[in-house]
Amino acid sequence: MAEEEKKERLLTVPLRYAHNQARTKRANLAIRTIREFVGKQMKVDQKKVWMAPEVNEAIWARGIQKPPAKLKVKVEKWADGAVEVTIPEE
Repeated sequence: MAEEEKKERLLTVPLRYAHNQARTKRANLAIRTIREFVGKQMKVDQKKVWMAPEVNEAIWARGIQKPPAKLKVKVEKWADGAVEVTIPEE
């Protein structure tokens, strides 16, 4: 795909509210929160948001009870409306 067919942004997703959930559901809520946040920012449906495995590993790195308070992600929106969420390279 050509470069003009995709839009790219860096977002910091706030996940602090996941700590208000029961401790055995926090990581799952964090994943849902990322999908909702990216969907709203990129103006697409949550079903079109694809997350790379490294995003899932970053959420689950400390277990189900302690997801990160915020996460910086790179978001790419393709011409067909699909959105890809990855961890940015430093």
